[in-house]
Amino acid sequence: MNNGKNNKKISPEGILFDMDNTLYDFAEAKIIACNRVAEIVGGGTGEELLRHFLTGPHGFENHENIRDFMTLKGVESPEIFEESVTVYEELKLTSIKLYPEVRETLEKIKENGFRMAIVTDADTENAEKRLNKTGIREYFEFIVTPDVTGFRKPSHENFHRGLKSIDASPEKSMVVGDSPKREIMPGNEMGLYTVYAKYGDWLKMPFLNIRPRHTIEKFAELNDIILLE
Repeated sequence: MNNGKNNKKISPEGILFDMDNTLYDFAEAKIIACNRVAEIVGGGTGEELLRHFLTGPHGFENHENIRDFMTLKGVESPEIFEESVTVYEELKLTSIKLYPEVRETLEKIKENGFRMAIVTDADTENAEKRLNKTGIREYFEFIVTPDVTGFRKPSHENFHRGLKSIDASPEKSMVVGDSPKREIMPGNEMGLYTVYAKYGDWLKMPFLNIRPRHTIEKFAELNDIILLE
C-alpha cells in the first residue's frame, strides 16, 4: 500500500464512504455477538461461528451460518436457533462504536459543503439501523445497498449510483473504505481519489497490486486530505 501523504489538499465534488469498519468498529461487534451465540448453543466458540460467517456459502450477514454452526455442534433445537438469532442481532447492533473523531470530522466535512453518500454491502434495513444507532445518519444524503442496485461491491454500479445520488463525477470525487478489493480497486478503476482506511481493515489480507491514492491510520486524517476551513 502507498502510505505516502500528499501535501496538496483536494475539494472533491462528492465523497463516498464505506460503512462497516470504516465509520465504526463492526468487526468487534460481530465478535461479541458470535461469542454470546456460542454460549447459548453450548458448544464451540465465537471464533468458530465467525469463520462460518466469513467462509460459509450463505453470506456475511445470513442467519443460516448460525444454523450450520449449531448442526456441527449437534444442536437442532428451533428454540435455540431463534434465541440465538435474536440475541445475535441485538448484540451486533448495540455493540458497534464509532471510531474516534468520526462524528466531528463528518460534521466539519458537511459544514464545508461537501456532499456525502454511503456505499455498503449491508442491506438497507441494517444500514439504516447502524447509522441511526451511531447517530451519524444525518450526514449522508443517500445509502447505496445491494437491495437497491442488485449488485454487491466491487461492482462499479454501486459506486456510480452513489455518485449520481450526490450529483458528482468519478474523476472529481473520493471514496473512503477499509477494503482494498471492495472499495480501493473499483475506485481506482473508475478514477476516484481512493483513501484506504487501514485502521479498519481487520482481515489485513495483502493486495500488493492494489494501491490507494492515500492511506489513513485514523479517520480524522481526512482533515489532512480534504480542503476544510
